[in-house]
Amino acid sequence: MVVACRRLKNHGRDTRGMFIHEHIGFNFSITEMQSVIGIAQLKKLPAIIKHKQEIHEKYVAELSDISGLEITPIDPRCQPLHWFTSFYSDHREELA
Repeated sequence: MVVACRRLKNHGRDTRGMFIHEHIGFNFSITEMQSVIGIAQLKKLPAIIKHKQEIHEKYVAELSDISGLEITPIDPRCQPLHWFTSFYSDHREELA
């Protein structure tokens, strides 16, 4: 397992510094500029989450009167980020 993880981290190479890639691998390193942008975005995170919650609530309020359309249940132990809002319907064709 350790070898497999090291290989993934090392662009799929078994030996560091070689340019032969025996396996699929990745390099998720980021630049200093990307780090700075990420830190700046983290400062905005509470506002972004609040805005996404407001969008979700608007979808639920505006679409709640449509018969046969059910909001996807959310486990009460969770605090979702609502990066999308999904609904269930047994009548997809009619809804479309």
